[in-house]
Amino acid sequence: MNKNSIDKNHTSKKNILKVLGPLLLGIGIIFFVVCLVDFFSSFSSIGSMNSFGFGKEPHTPTKFWCGFIGIPLMGFGGAMCKFAFMGEVARYSAEEISPVAKDTINYMADGTKDSIREVTKAVKEGLTSYTDEGSNEKYIICSKCQTKNDYDAKFCNNCGNSLKEG
Repeated sequence: MNKNSIDKNHTSKKNILKVLGPLLLGIGIIFFVVCLVDFFSSFSSIGSMNSFGFGKEPHTPTKFWCGFIGIPLMGFGGAMCKFAFMGEVARYSAEEISPVAKDTINYMADGTKDSIREVTKAVKEGLTSYTDEGSNEKYIICSKCQTKNDYDAKFCNNCGNSLKEG
């Protein structure tokens, strides 16, 4: 249990939900099945009389009310199960999704590494190289001392700082 947990009874409440949720869900399913069996068995008894009038007597469903108890019990039980097992489901999902996401990101990084280098180089060049107005002569400004240098210079004429990487 997390020591910084807001609710100190979190684990006990979760354990209660883990018991009550499946129990209510199971009872609800039983009630609903009884309702359905009673309902559909009434259809099968209608046409089962033979030509002499002997056979099963048709009956009307008498346990239809079980459906009105079973459906809400299944809903409440399912909701309790959802909250009781939410952490386990989330952890399982994360364990299944994380390796796939990691592989996808690594694949994309490997596939785009050279392109990103080219774009970065172009952006850096665009930010550091300038052209005077009215002149076609390019120059680079040193990022350390802000001195103008020839466009092809590798190091700053003023402070010796490297102007181009790589």
